[in-house]
Amino acid sequence: MKHVDAKNDDRMSSRFFTTADSKAENLVLPLPAVWWSRPYEYAWAATFAEGADRVLDAACGVEHPFKFYLLDHCGQVDACDLDDRILCRQATLEGLRNTYGDEAVEGLPERYLSGIRYARASVTHLPYPDGIFDRVFCVSVLEHLNDYFNRHARSRAPKFFYFAFNRDIYQALREFRRVLKDGGFIVLTFDYPDINLDYLARIADELGLVPAGPVSREIPPNALYFEPLNIHCFRMVLKKTYKAKDRGSKT
Repeated sequence: MKHVDAKNDDRMSSRFFTTADSKAENLVLPLPAVWWSRPYEYAWAATFAEGADRVLDAACGVEHPFKFYLLDHCGQVDACDLDDRILCRQATLEGLRNTYGDEAVEGLPERYLSGIRYARASVTHLPYPDGIFDRVFCVSVLEHLNDYFNRHARSRAPKFFYFAFNRDIYQALREFRRVLKDGGFIVLTFDYPDINLDYLARIADELGLVPAGPVSREIPPNALYFEPLNIHCFRMVLKKTYKAKDRGSKT
């Protein structure tokens, strides 16, 4: 990983996406118009794909092309998803064909199917050794996880009762931290207010994950917004520190 000047590098800032941000309408494949936030998310996340890094695309999706972009720009790429199709070549091709059309799939380089290390796995239980990745990417995933304390962030149940509640966002961040190298980055995007920013900040701190740059929670006038669901899109970069405050966390 190369040195990053977080203070002077806007990509390191955690904030809401705006309509003034860069976007990628094509990322290996032409992105469907209905993916309202992905052009912005992918354009930003792509700036973290560097050189010889080993990276993970967590909950990568079958049809989503970000893992293909990573393969073209990183040293080694792992990608996991709970979808059974992720391990089936024909099912993957069929999913891509349904999304992008026959012509796009016919011209797809073979390396995108054979050059990525695919695994069927949940982000809460990753099948990887400790400390092997330089980057973990998790694009538009957290809002789909079941976490009681994200929905009820003010709840302060005693820790010995935590086992009784789904804590999937916490478990996912814990796993991301575990598989990261010291000083590695977690590159996140997610829908707001589906994700409670106070809760996310609290568990990140417990796990020894710190913002890699400035953080702004202010929603600017030109924030990216999807009116049908009344949501905005937030981006966050977390850096793994050497010690987790949560003594139950793996280091």
